[in-house]
Amino acid sequence: MKSNKTILLVAVAVVLLVGGWLWYSKVETDKAEKAAAAVKAAELKEASVPIQTVKVAFQADELITASLLGLAEDKGIFTKNRIEIKKVTSASAISTLLKSGEADVSITSAATVLLGYLNKQDTQWIDKIADYPALFGFVGKAGDISTFKNAGVSKLGTSPQIYTEVVAPNLGIKGKIDFVVAANGAPQLAMIDQGKLDFIVSNVYNDTLQKIISEKKYQSKSSKDTFKNKKVPVGVFTNQKQIDTNSDALARFVKSINEVSDYVLTHKNEFKEEIKKDDSVNDALAQQIVDAFISARSKTNKPVVSDLNDLMPVLKGLEPAEPGRDLNKFVNTKYVK
Repeated sequence: MKSNKTILLVAVAVVLLVGGWLWYSKVETDKAEKAAAAVKAAELKEASVPIQTVKVAFQADELITASLLGLAEDKGIFTKNRIEIKKVTSASAISTLLKSGEADVSITSAATVLLGYLNKQDTQWIDKIADYPALFGFVGKAGDISTFKNAGVSKLGTSPQIYTEVVAPNLGIKGKIDFVVAANGAPQLAMIDQGKLDFIVSNVYNDTLQKIISEKKYQSKSSKDTFKNKKVPVGVFTNQKQIDTNSDALARFVKSINEVSDYVLTHKNEFKEEIKKDDSVNDALAQQIVDAFISARSKTNKPVVSDLNDLMPVLKGLEPAEPGRDLNKFVNTKYVK
């Protein structure tokens, strides 16, 4: 009798367990189906959004930016986010391009854009891609760096001068730096040979300069070492006019550029092959550029005022029109979660 009762209780327990499991499974299946349906509906809704054009300004020699944009196009990231891009490689100032409508956004370093803001220009920083310009490194003559004084720049008041002053303490340079105007690249290295320059902080990631640096036995430092513990953020910049008229397109562009920047971290070879589409870049140099970008890539895309701390003393030294202008109005976080 007791045995039959036990069997009955076990049977009931089994039925309840199986029934409970079936109920739970159905609930979870319903949840999954509803979630999948919601994703599909969102995808269909997104696919119905008209594709918008975003005009992107950047320096013609900015190989990393060009390669990021190219990779995003190749992988369909822009299309997925319902935008297409028009590349604008102009020597004009960023504020001029934005004001005229020739560009909607610019990918560049904060150095000269922030200087423009302190000179009353209408610019805003809406996304951070890297903590410093990944292609800029130090090259100098042999000897004690702490005694170096003469630095080469292609033009006074431009990014290389600002970078040089920011990283000088990093390099151990103690005295005031005198800037000498000289054409970028090989001409600057020739002036180091002639004793007219002590060093440069320049875009040195090209095959010609790499060979000269190697053959001449100059002192050199990678971008990672040159900018160690210093921030000169690289990101996306725009102005209030574009925010007022093209806000949705800006948001889609920011999302796209962050997606491709993160994609590079786990698909290094694809990025390297994109860089090598530039015929002047061999495999070894392309790998150096990939590694330099990954080292510089910021851990967060959110612009913050504190990232400008290393720049501000240098920029104030250039005597802008409004050195105390509110940086909270330069930093715009609405496009980055």
